[in-house]
Amino acid sequence: MKKAILQAFFLSGDAKFLAEAAQGEKDPEIRRSAIRNLGLIGSEEARQALLAIYAKETDRDSKEAVLNALFIQGNAHGLVTIARSEKDPELKKMAVSK
Repeated sequence: MKKAILQAFFLSGDAKFLAEAAQGEKDPEIRRSAIRNLGLIGSEEARQALLAIYAKETDRDSKEAVLNALFIQGNAHGLVTIARSEKDPELKKMAVSK
């Protein structure tokens, strides 16, 4: 049910709700789904939301989902910003490679 709701908000282009869902959801699968959907929305609000999510996120899989979402958006600036500040060498390498 939650995935269907996220899909509906994606289709309506509601980046604000998707960002809230990605940050507040306990289920990692639903959280990653919201992050992926944000990556498919090309708005500035979605771009900023992904960077904010990455900065607060502690789950490695979710961080990787954010990197993939930024790549899908073609958000090279966001990927470079993350690569410059990332301490984990594997995540840094992933950001640079995207």
